[in-house]
Order: sequence, then C-alpha cells, then structure tokens
Amino acid sequence: MTTIAASATHRSMAADSKACTDDIHFGVFKLRTMPDGSIVGAAGEWGVILKFYKFLEGNGEFDDDDADISVLRLSHDGLHLFDFRSMQFYPIRQKFFAIGSGNGLAMGVLATGGSPKTAIEVAAQWDEATGLPVEVINLKRKSNATTLDPARTDRKSTRLNSSHLGIS
Repeated sequence: MTTIAASATHRSMAADSKACTDDIHFGVFKLRTMPDGSIVGAAGEWGVILKFYKFLEGNGEFDDDDADISVLRLSHDGLHLFDFRSMQFYPIRQKFFAIGSGNGLAMGVLATGGSPKTAIEVAAQWDEATGLPVEVINLKRKSNATTLDPARTDRKSTRLNSSHLGIS
C-alpha cells in the first residue's frame, strides 16, 4: 500500500515513494498540490489513485465503485478526509493524521511531535509496503489577500463546494 502523513502544525505532508504492480516495485510521486494551494495524498491501488487525481484536477470522472483508497488533504483550514459516498472532503479535528499501511507507526511519531517526514522514515523501517525515499510538500503561506468563501463561513457545516476539491 503506502503511508501518507500530514501535520497542520508542521504545515507539511509527506509520503513514501514505493509502488508495486505484481512483482515489480518502482518509485512514484504520491502527493499533489491543488490549484487552491492545498496538498492531497492518497493510499491504495496506484491506478485508482491516478484516476482520482485526474478527477480532482477536473480532467475526468470518478466512479465511487473504484474507491478502495484513502485520501488526506492539508489546507490552510486544517486536515480533511475524502468521503466517497458524498464525493467531498470533510474536516477532521486532529492537527496531525496518517493513512495507509504504515499509519499506526506514523501516528505514533506524529503524536510525539515528530514531522511528517520523520513519521514516513520510521514507518518505512517497519512496514514492508512503505518505501524510501520520502516525498515532502510544505503548505505555502497564505497570501495577504483575503477571499470570502461561503462554504467556510459556517464552521459547523461540513459540506464543501467543488472549489474545495480543486475542480474548476
């Protein structure tokens, strides 16, 4: 599978680079920066993840029957998981989170204040489906220009519009 770790405190997301098809192991880039500046990482079958990334970028459709993946997003609003039933991201309360086969190891590192990069390095030592090198993307600073987003004015609401998906 894979391991993805993110921390709102560290303002970064990290992923391992190992992918497998049958008996072939190869390295890939698993994280994506969306047009809104958020960072998205997915764990699961690589072909399904690529199809999902095309959907997020507005270049394809995604059938939720293929949704045997987990998706984590880091934005200026915090961390979010993707719900395939409603086809939207929803915010989570945690300041750090990890998904994938090495998530338990990564969460332990994050809980002690470790960075997402360190969390992936530790997971790669013990989880055979997590491999080095580590990919890290830092959340860019928010610009000084403030835009009012109606989907985020009500903090109790978990419904997000398509702009939060990175879809034009």
